[in-house]
Amino acid sequence: MKNAGTFFILVEGLRIKIKYLYLYLLATVLIGFAFAFPLFLFVRHRQLA
Repeated sequence: MKNAGTFFILVEGLRIKIKYLYLYLLATVLIGFAFAFPLFLFVRHRQLA
């Protein structure tokens, strides 16, 4: 799940051009997937709205 989620963050972030995408990938490694993935989904939702 972690690898698929990280891949989703990368692909979706590049697709919709999220600023500071590297921070979400870095947070996945340093802090944890359970923090970084919901944060990415929140930012993605705001970007698409």
